[in-house]
Order: sequence, then structure tokens, then C-alpha cells
Amino acid sequence: MRSSREACTACGFCCTYLEFRVKNPRNAEGDVFWLESHPGASVEEMPYGPTVRIQTACVHLSEDGKCRVYEERPDICRSFLCVGRENEPTMKEE
Repeated sequence: MRSSREACTACGFCCTYLEFRVKNPRNAEGDVFWLESHPGASVEEMPYGPTVRIQTACVHLSEDGKCRVYEERPDICRSFLCVGRENEPTMKEE
């Protein structure tokens, strides 16, 4: 398995969405309509559980896909584990 540094191609993909796990994304009727009613939001079933993904680019992402604040980026960005665009990225386990 490649390391996160080897997998990173500096494509900027990791900076184009927010993703978080949810315990139960379904409403009483069993659908996810309330989440998917928001533009750019989707609910995906991942191996680790239901996940909400919101397509939205970071304000620090330049038009060429580079981070404008790379040297000062937050810890959450530093801890992101890139496993390549063809796979689902995950956070490093602490």
C-alpha cells in the first residue's frame, strides 16, 4: 500500500467537498430526502457507515487546484490521508 504522501498527486480533490459520518440519515419514512434537498449534498453508504458528502470547494483552493495557505493549513487538513482519487479518502487514525 502506498503512503499518503506517495498517493497524493496534488490534484486538489480533497479540498472540493466536506464529508462526515451520520448515525442515521433517514427520516421516519426511511428516506434521505431532507439531506438530499440541499444542493451539492448526498448520502453515501460507505463501508464504515452512512456518510454525508457536500460538494463545496474550500475558499483557499486556487483555480489551479493548489492550496493558497498550504504552509499554514489547519490540522484537519494536515491529518487528511489521501489514498488516491480512485479510492475513498479517510482520516488518519490517531
